[in-house]
Amino acid sequence: MRPGAVTIADAIPAHFAAVIAIEREAGGQSLVALTEGHALQEALNRGHWLAVALEGDAVVGWIWFTVELTGGENVGRIFRVAVSRERRRRGVGRALVEHARDVLRERHCTRVRLTIDGGDEGARAFFAATGFALDAIAMESPL
Repeated sequence: MRPGAVTIADAIPAHFAAVIAIEREAGGQSLVALTEGHALQEALNRGHWLAVALEGDAVVGWIWFTVELTGGENVGRIFRVAVSRERRRRGVGRALVEHARDVLRERHCTRVRLTIDGGDEGARAFFAATGFALDAIAMESPL
């Protein structure tokens, strides 16, 4: 394997500690980190897909996605994609998104959606570069 090359594999519970570490490194209020990985097992129990990017045996990124039936149409939904800080900007995130797209196409999805924090310019730029376009703007107000 050439340096920096990744292999995408289905996540298994043995990968969860590395995924949690990536989430903690990313900061913020990660459901995965806050639940000590229980959210990952629950996702698998619900039939969602979790995949990891591996460099050798090291988990360097991950993605969580599923298929939702919306108005009679299968629509893919990406819940989370994250890459370890030292492996960012090397194609790992793109490889994970492409993997999800391939799986979702096989499941007859016609499109894929995701939601990101409105102030996360890095995520907006990343997803725009992978072919996503702004579809709607959700706004909220604290009560």
